Amino acid sequence: MKNDLYLRKLRADIKREHDNGLTNKEIAEKIGIPQPKVHYHMQQLGLKNNYWNKIKVFDTETFLKLYNEGKDDKEIANIMGYTVPNINYQRVKLELKRNYKRRYIKWVL
Repeated sequence: MKNDLYLRKLRADIKREHDNGLTNKEIAEKIGIPQPKVHYHMQQLGLKNNYWNKIKVFDTETFLKLYNEGKDDKEIANIMGYTVPNINYQRVKLELKRNYKRRYIKWVL
């Protein structure tokens, strides 16, 4: 009976976090259980992972604006919230050259 109460509370927690839009991985981290366990209980509850709902559509217009301002891949990635490899991929896909910025390091003697 104690185990049944734990199971009901666990599944209620998982469902609540799923309804809040968290992915399996985020639910596992928040509740403190392994991700496969979250996946199993979500299957039992008939729930699907929210992962695909969180994927951002790449905003080419914003990217081109930042690129034309002379920003490099790292700066664009930080502004847009993407990884540098993702920005690099999009830039190559658009057949754009890299905005190279030479970073100078001052040596103190």
